[in-house]
Amino acid sequence: MPFGTRLTFLRPDPFASKGGLGEDGNSALTLQSAKLPGHSDEILAFLAKGGPSTSSEVASGIGISAPQARRVLAALVGLGAVVRTGSSVSTRYRLPGNRQ
Repeated sequence: MPFGTRLTFLRPDPFASKGGLGEDGNSALTLQSAKLPGHSDEILAFLAKGGPSTSSEVASGIGISAPQARRVLAALVGLGAVVRTGSSVSTRYRLPGNRQ
């Protein structure tokens, strides 16, 4: 991802007043690429297209190692760009708002 690229995710904002950032009641969460680890754009695109996935599915889907996928996914979870559900072998990662 080129430096300076912005990724924008929409999520419900319970504190937004009518006429806030969006007519649909969503607020924008914008992440600067300078803060995103390598392969973030590929992982986010994979999750957007494929829905909830394990770290192994993400790794094989974009062609990186499983440990590297877990590191990037953990960083994306910390930034709020990805949601982690489950634990141990049932852990899945998804984009916020994607409840498949």
